[in-house]
Amino acid sequence: MDVFAITLMGIFCSLLIFISFLIYFGQSSRKWPSAAGKLLEFKAEQVRFVSIKVKYEYFVNGEKYIGKRISFINPFFSTLEELKSDEFCSRIQREDFNVFYHRKYPKISTLKRGYNEWGATVLVILMLLFGVFELIKNIYF
Repeated sequence: MDVFAITLMGIFCSLLIFISFLIYFGQSSRKWPSAAGKLLEFKAEQVRFVSIKVKYEYFVNGEKYIGKRISFINPFFSTLEELKSDEFCSRIQREDFNVFYHRKYPKISTLKRGYNEWGATVLVILMLLFGVFELIKNIYF
C-alpha cells in the first residue's frame, strides 16, 4: 500500500467517524435538558448561499457558558428573504429561545434538538464508502 492510499483511507475513515458523532449527538440531544438562552451575536453571511453564525450564552447550575451551535448540521438558506421569513431565526433574534445542553458536559449545546439531515447524511456516507471500496479495489485487484 502506498502513502497516498493510506492517506485517503485515513481521510475517508475520519469523515465517517465525524458524521457518526454528528448523528450520535444530534439524536441524543432529543433528551437533553434546556436553559434559557441570551443572544450575543447573530450574523448572516452570503456567499453562494446564506448561512447563519450565532453566539449565545446560557447558565447551568449558576455557571455561564457560551455556545455557537445552531444544530448538528447548520441550516442554510437560498436568499436573505428566506432567512427573514424563517420562524426559528426570528424567534432567536427576539431572544425567546432555549439552549439544549449535554447533561454531563454542559459546554456541548445546541439550539435545535435532533438530527434531521438524513438524506444528505446517507448520500455522504454512501459516497465515502464507495470511495473506500474503490480505493481497496485499486490497491488489491
